[in-house]
Amino acid sequence: MPASGGCLPPSYIRMKKREPELAQLVAEWMEAARSADEEEDQDKAQSNFTDPESRIMKTKDGYEQDYNCQAGVEAGSQVIVCHGVKAQQNDHDVLVPMVDQIEENTGRLPDEVSADTGSCAEALTTSPASGRCCAPSITC
Repeated sequence: MPASGGCLPPSYIRMKKREPELAQLVAEWMEAARSADEEEDQDKAQSNFTDPESRIMKTKDGYEQDYNCQAGVEAGSQVIVCHGVKAQQNDHDVLVPMVDQIEENTGRLPDEVSADTGSCAEALTTSPASGRCCAPSITC
């Protein structure tokens, strides 16, 4: 084989040149999969090469590669006043940061907050950032 690559297709030459870089990426992905989130079942931990921060989550339609998204909406106008995205199935730690974000975005705390039961356990505590109860009236 000639040193310049001779008859080899350019795509093959590029692939061979990038082989060490690609091997390093695969090694990093494998290490990330080994040290997956503590909340994940290590036997089921997987990595998505196109979106490595997403997680497999149970939905009403089965399991999907997903994110868990939240939105805070002002009831009267239906304007979104805060939002959040996380790569974990549960909502246990989102309510206080969402209320803090509402206060930051609007300049005041909400009068009422409605949330699902997954968020309400956290709501009964105080926000470490502000040291206050996260909302005056919480409905779960």
